[in-house]
Amino acid sequence: MGRAFPRRLGWAAFLVGLFVTTAGITYYLGIDAIPHLAGFVGPSGLLMTWMLVMGILMTRSARRSPV
Repeated sequence: MGRAFPRRLGWAAFLVGLFVTTAGITYYLGIDAIPHLAGFVGPSGLLMTWMLVMGILMTRSARRSPV
């Protein structure tokens, strides 16, 4: 809803999260639709890195904004 960050960052995180969730569910159900390591571990690392960077950026922007 805010304008501080581009909307595409939120959509990118949503899509990667959806992919990771789908990979986890298919792995749990025993369906080999998505290879486990390529479909779960890789995007999970990407998502965690994204969350770390966004947390740092949001913390820095909160310090600059007047209360």
